[in-house]
Amino acid sequence: PIVMAVFFYLLPLFFRFLSQQQGYWTQTTLDRKVLTKLYVFFIINNLLVFTLTSMFIGIYGQIRALVESGSLPSDESITEYVMQIAKNIAEVSTFWINFVCLKSLTLTMDLAMLVPLLTITIRKFITRPSPRELRELAKPPEFNYPQNYNLLLFFFTIALVYSAMSPLILPFALIYFAVASMVYKYMLMYVYVTKMESGGKIWPVLFQTVMTSAIFFQVTMIIIMALKGGNMQVYCLIP
Repeated sequence: PIVMAVFFYLLPLFFRFLSQQQGYWTQTTLDRKVLTKLYVFFIINNLLVFTLTSMFIGIYGQIRALVESGSLPSDESITEYVMQIAKNIAEVSTFWINFVCLKSLTLTMDLAMLVPLLTITIRKFITRPSPRELRELAKPPEFNYPQNYNLLLFFFTIALVYSAMSPLILPFALIYFAVASMVYKYMLMYVYVTKMESGGKIWPVLFQTVMTSAIFFQVTMIIIMALKGGNMQVYCLIP
């Protein structure tokens, strides 16, 4: 977990550097590009790769059981294995429910500002800063729009994708968004500062990612319905 936390802390910095190498230099443009890259990375790495890995592990277990029993699969058992693939995809939602609950807890801890408090306390004890340096240490931090927007969009995508397969994820997602709304509203009003104004240019990026999530949800449901033999439902979802 510590390695993953450090990795996700450094990832936005790497994507910002990468966007600068692509020729984007303004703060507004960099925030939009970093947000897009983070969202694509989270979807591919966290959602697709994790889900596919879990699915193939389940398939491997079924094939291994067949080999050990020494029996060839019949048509009925093949149908059961195809159904099991759909179940394996749905069962991954348990992990995301736990993940959403954990993030809800860390959001509430952000209100206490424990990390800045510990950092300032340690630096005051070690370096004995002057009043001017102390004001610099205690000045309001800048709100990281790409990183925070990405988490909200990512959890929205997770909740949407699993909303029909595993509806249990919906109340936990509702709790997360309710907590996030309260925490971010408070932090933006009283803690964080905004050093730049995008002029609304980040809104099209948010809209496009939400629409991408909706399309991804529809494609996922088409695959699930096809694996479960619901051909009529597949044809109804295609439009």
